[in-house]
Amino acid sequence: MERRLNHSRKPASHRTLAGLLLAMGLATVAGTAGADVANVTINGTIDAGTCTISAGDVNKNVTLATIKTSDLPAAGGVAALQNVTLTVNNCDVGLTTASFTFTGTPDDTDKVRWKNTGSAQGVAVELESSAGVPIGADGTNNQLMAQITGGQAVLTFQAGYWHLPGVTATSGSVSAVATVNTSYN
Repeated sequence: MERRLNHSRKPASHRTLAGLLLAMGLATVAGTAGADVANVTINGTIDAGTCTISAGDVNKNVTLATIKTSDLPAAGGVAALQNVTLTVNNCDVGLTTASFTFTGTPDDTDKVRWKNTGSAQGVAVELESSAGVPIGADGTNNQLMAQITGGQAVLTFQAGYWHLPGVTATSGSVSAVATVNTSYN
């Protein structure tokens, strides 16, 4: 009895497909062997526009009127208030409001007032809005707004001497610095 073994051969299309899949797998492995990945991050900013602080206001010096210690009111009062202006111009078309934010060093005992770094004792600097509201060195009411018209905005506020409560005022110099940051809408 003769035994026949059934050696069925797969059709040539199966052998070709198997070979093709094997070649693709090798190609994929070979294609990624030295590959690097790059990440690209894109950043940007869109703002409403800007203005320019007037050249004379960038480092503005304000000299208060000279007064005598006897001209100071009772402790907790202000003397010799005078108007101060800050101007922004060359504002981009479409801007309507300029915001002015005041920051600086508060007095040690009266945090709303601006610390005097001069030689006079018992005195701080008072900053007020044009409506008479204190502009606090501690951040209280420290943002003022001005309308932009014709490409310009002018902020008017006041500065003066503040007699600190509980301290006798002495003669000497008075000096304080307020930094004003601007933003626009």
